[in-house]
Amino acid sequence: MIIFHYIDLFIAEEYLSADMQLYKYFKAKFDKKLQEYGEERMKQEVARLRQQNENLRKTCGIEEKIFLSAGLNKSLRIQDTESEEPYCDLIVSANLSITEVAMYTQRLRTRTIVEQKNRTTLNRP
Repeated sequence: MIIFHYIDLFIAEEYLSADMQLYKYFKAKFDKKLQEYGEERMKQEVARLRQQNENLRKTCGIEEKIFLSAGLNKSLRIQDTESEEPYCDLIVSANLSITEVAMYTQRLRTRTIVEQKNRTTLNRP
């Protein structure tokens, strides 16, 4: 987990300004869609989806295993099943989600930029 100080956030926001603009645009778009759909209705749908996922985990006997990678400060979650059902194998296929990979890469980029800026700031007379 990375803890930012205010100066670090300012540096990160400056470096990631295009990302921040995209985030703000799609966040506003999402908020509008959520408003149209209904927040309470969305909460009910999310609860229903979570319950269906839990039922599927039980049906397929899905186990989650966590592996820690040395040096990368990253854990990898892999799901496994002993079920004979073909759909269970599809559900637990061990692929990292694109979102997870993107978030991890972005954290590394941000950490590098913040550390470089901090070194520059500390080395000033």
